[in-house]
Amino acid sequence: MSKSKTEFHLDILEQEIRHGSFVVANYYNGDLQVCIVDSLTPKMVKVKRILANSNFYPKLKTKYPKDLCVINNSDAITMFILKNAGKNAR
Repeated sequence: MSKSKTEFHLDILEQEIRHGSFVVANYYNGDLQVCIVDSLTPKMVKVKRILANSNFYPKLKTKYPKDLCVINNSDAITMFILKNAGKNAR
């Protein structure tokens, strides 16, 4: 059985996440950070914060692909917001 290297994952908008992609990821307590993809594992994505203003949190974090959003296509993000607007409204 040969191990194949993971080339990409799909984010919440079904966009490809590749090594070097810019993504938005939530850090502790819902803190959104702009990150760059450092590496891919078969199940998860390792991201690195690019605007680290503190050394309190680790700069490298492993996230599930569905918890990320690639920020290279603004049309897909706008359609996702319009489609899901009001789903979590109280």
